[in-house]
Amino acid sequence: MINLITLITTVVMYMCGGSVDTVSVYPQCFAVVEVDAEADIITCVDTDGNEWAFDGIQDFKRGDLVSAIMTDMGTPADIYDDEFISVEYSGIVHDSFGWDSEVNMPIVDFSEKD
Repeated sequence: MINLITLITTVVMYMCGGSVDTVSVYPQCFAVVEVDAEADIITCVDTDGNEWAFDGIQDFKRGDLVSAIMTDMGTPADIYDDEFISVEYSGIVHDSFGWDSEVNMPIVDFSEKD
């Protein structure tokens, strides 16, 4: 599956004039921190506290874990231009991970950096 995603990403980058040699994909995990149903946007945070957003809320809710395949868009040193290739629901954070299991709200703010 990852080979197929890499192939598709390479073809798209080539067609858009990007450098085929430097494009790479990588997995990333996120916690959903906001769901905007009106705009159809999910805002999530990675473990470094960076906020990311994607469209297509499906049935995501605050507190869900999201697994994604990302592309570095040919700029491995710059994460701010990276894009989602695919997004999948991975579960929900339970109280053992620092979340209140009754309301799925974070006890620990993932967006704060050390």
